[in-house]
Amino acid sequence: MKKALIALATISFSVSAYADISYSEKESLCGQATVDDPWLQRPTVYTGNIFEGSSKRYVSTAEPASFEAEQNHFVDYDGGVPEYRTTRDFAFFKSFGQWSTLQLVRGMTSDEDVEISFPIRGEHRAVVLVKDEDLRQPNGPGGDYWYPPLCDVVEVIAHNDPSVGAASATSGAGISVNIANVDIDSLSARAQQGYDASITYIFRHQRDRNTEFTYTTTSPDITFTPTYQGSYYVFVRVSDGNLTKFIDVTEGVPVFSSSGQPLPGGPIEVF
Repeated sequence: MKKALIALATISFSVSAYADISYSEKESLCGQATVDDPWLQRPTVYTGNIFEGSSKRYVSTAEPASFEAEQNHFVDYDGGVPEYRTTRDFAFFKSFGQWSTLQLVRGMTSDEDVEISFPIRGEHRAVVLVKDEDLRQPNGPGGDYWYPPLCDVVEVIAHNDPSVGAASATSGAGISVNIANVDIDSLSARAQQGYDASITYIFRHQRDRNTEFTYTTTSPDITFTPTYQGSYYVFVRVSDGNLTKFIDVTEGVPVFSSSGQPLPGGPIEVF
């Protein structure tokens, strides 16, 4: 594939509006994380290191966000036939704001993946409670086993998706692209780090979809002078660091550039 990539960086500085979650708040949230299971020891304390990924998540207010906890997987040969097994069950919770009351999202299952909605813009929490077979201890209720629970908390920043106004592409010696009213939420990752929106321009030749040129910048205006002359489809991705707005600028009708050399011969691929 013929590709070009240019990345234009800006200087970063931190303007974070939210401090990390305090240990005492994590302890408070884990203390609230309970399910109807007499074999789980009380109280639940914060242990950490259960959620996969970052301890601070930036999510959209418009749709559920995916969270994953760390599951233990193994193959059990006890019955003579290999069987895929797991050791952990998970319950997931959420809370809106700081030092607030937990809401149960899903009770105990072995599924480590969950989708959680945070439709209110601001700082929130996601909490996972874990029952792990590998940690079971004797002398629980009724002489059965009991389980010391594990608990983890992540900070969730819910914000609006990137937005744009009209986008246009005009042809000539080069192809000029303009995007109006590019906006990212002040709570988004890039805005919190002092960046403008990241804008990626994609120019794809009409005859050969493998001839593609990509430019990443923060400017809402760009002029593309292609290596190969011909008609190009133009696409734009606007990112706030986590969420993306995709725009088909030419909407299936390519724009022509007379600049550059003829495209090398080969099969014509119109798509």
